[in-house]
Amino acid sequence: MDNGDGIAIGWLGHPIFRDKDKHELFICRMPTFFETFPVVLVDKDEIIRADVPLRKAKSKYVSNKHIWYGPRALFRDVFADIDPDLDAQMEFGAFQKLGDPTTRRQVV
Repeated sequence: MDNGDGIAIGWLGHPIFRDKDKHELFICRMPTFFETFPVVLVDKDEIIRADVPLRKAKSKYVSNKHIWYGPRALFRDVFADIDPDLDAQMEFGAFQKLGDPTTRRQVV
């Protein structure tokens, strides 16, 4: 696939996933919501046969360990197109951990 330099020199095609009963599975990506929704594998009848959590902490086999996620986490305000002067008005990322009981709650 490459010469060790990370540059692809050919394409072998898309992988074919099969379960133990030899059903051919297709990837169905759920909508992103804080990057925690799973990748779902469905068969030709759209029956869910497997789900793979997108979060690296929950995933047994991670295939997306590439350089994009580091800068994306460090500079998330840039990628979200948030104005740098907005920090004076609000604390970015304060209420980020959805469902975590230790996250600070906003009093309304």
